[in-house]
Amino acid sequence: MFLRIVFICILLLSNIRVKSQDLFNLENSTQFADFLKRTRQFEHAAREYERIAFLDVQNNDIRLSLIQVYFLSADYAEALKKASKIYQFNQNLPRLFAMEYSRLMLLNDSIAQLNSFVTNNPNLQIEDNRKIIMYSYMLNENWQQAEKILKQMPEEYSEHSLVIKQALNQKYKSPLLATGMSAIIPGAGKIYTRDWKDGLFSFLAVGSLAFQSYRGFSKYGTQAGSGWIYGGIGTVFYAGNIYGTHKAAKRYNSKLKESVKAKTRHLLITGF
Repeated sequence: MFLRIVFICILLLSNIRVKSQDLFNLENSTQFADFLKRTRQFEHAAREYERIAFLDVQNNDIRLSLIQVYFLSADYAEALKKASKIYQFNQNLPRLFAMEYSRLMLLNDSIAQLNSFVTNNPNLQIEDNRKIIMYSYMLNENWQQAEKILKQMPEEYSEHSLVIKQALNQKYKSPLLATGMSAIIPGAGKIYTRDWKDGLFSFLAVGSLAFQSYRGFSKYGTQAGSGWIYGGIGTVFYAGNIYGTHKAAKRYNSKLKESVKAKTRHLLITGF
C-alpha cells in the first residue's frame, strides 16, 4: 500500500514537471500578472510585470500595465517614477500613454513639466489638451480659468462643473476681521469662523478672569495680589485668543480649499 502511494506521488510530480516547462513563458506570465491585477494583489502584480517588461522590452502594453498597477495601489509617486524611467519624457508618446503620463504628473503636482509635455506632444487631441489644462487649473485653485476651459468641454463633465462652482462660491473668512472681532469681544472671531465651542470658552474664560481681577482691585486696591494674578492670567488668555482666532480663520479657509481639492483629485483618479 505504501509503495503504491509513493508510486502515485512520483507520477503526479512527473506530470507537474512536464506541464510546468511552459508555465513561465511570456503569455502565461502575462495572464498570471493580469490575474493578480484583477484580484487587486498589486504588489505581486508589479513584480510580475517588472519581470515580463525586462524579458520583453518592446511590449508597451506590459509597460502601461506596470504603471497602472502602481496607480491602482495609490502609489502615484512610484508610478510617475516608473513612467519617467520608461518613457524618459518622450514628447512623442502615443495618446494612451501620454494621457496616463499626464495624469501621473497632475497627481504629483509636476505642473511645469506637464505644460511643456502637453504643448509638444502631437498625439494628444484637442479635448485631451483641454481636459489636462482644466485639471491643472483646478489643482492650482485657478477656478476662473478652469471654468473658461470647462465651457468648451462636453456635457459629460457635469461633475467637474459642480466642483468648480462650489470652489467659486466658497465663502472664506477674513483672518483680519476675525482677529479684530476677538480683540473687541473675546471669542467673537472664533464664533465668526464657526468654532462655536472654543469661541464661547474664550469669552467665558477671559470675561471671568477680567471680572475677578476687577473685583480684586475694587476691594483691595492696586496692592491686591489676586487682582494682578487674575489680570495677568486674563491677559495671557486674551492674547492667546486673538492669536488663536487668526489661526482658526486660516484653518477654516484651508478646510474649504482642501475639500474641493480632494474632490478634484477624486475626479482625476476615477474619471480621467
